[in-house]
Amino acid sequence: LRIVLAIGVLGFCWNETGLPTVELIVVGVGMAYLAGSRLHRQRIEHLLTGQTRQLRKDKEKVEELNQVLAESFSKFVPQDLVDELVAEGQLIRLRGEEREVTILFSDIRGYSTIIETLPPKRVLKVLNLYFNSMEKVIDRHGGTILEYVGDAILAVFGAPGDLPGHAEAATMCAVEMREALAEFNAEMEKIGLSDTWRAQGYDQLGARIGVHKG
Repeated sequence: LRIVLAIGVLGFCWNETGLPTVELIVVGVGMAYLAGSRLHRQRIEHLLTGQTRQLRKDKEKVEELNQVLAESFSKFVPQDLVDELVAEGQLIRLRGEEREVTILFSDIRGYSTIIETLPPKRVLKVLNLYFNSMEKVIDRHGGTILEYVGDAILAVFGAPGDLPGHAEAATMCAVEMREALAEFNAEMEKIGLSDTWRAQGYDQLGARIGVHKG
């Protein structure tokens, strides 16, 4: 309506000035074209605004779903691993899949006997040192520690991240864990904590390791 009124006023003024009518027609066509272009642009902007709003809603839904999924999955694997997968955009893999992996399980020989007469602080100190030593070895071979159960360590190789040759990696990890345990015993001897197990008749702290692929 504004465009029609503007052309009408323009035509009246144009006639009063005595300018050629053909030029008025050209100007009128130009104004109509500009008006049409503006309307077209407004329709596109409106459409894009609606699509942007929908994309924002979809993004919020995905983020909410990912947050719930990450929180659920973090109950079973270390939070650092979940954070890493989220940062790399691989959270979709946390939804679960069936794959062949290798499991490593390790526990301390005679653990119940060794700790039954020890104060809790001594037990925790020795366990923390032991776990730190074994964790470094497992990380070095690409394994993921799923949980600690008392003195036991449960680790997986080949999940949730891909690890070609996971069986070999887990086996080499087990071998190096035995070597690390020998170094651990030597360190405990040096700092005076070896009496933790010697008082119970064990010359050294021993560990049993099982590896299974399936």
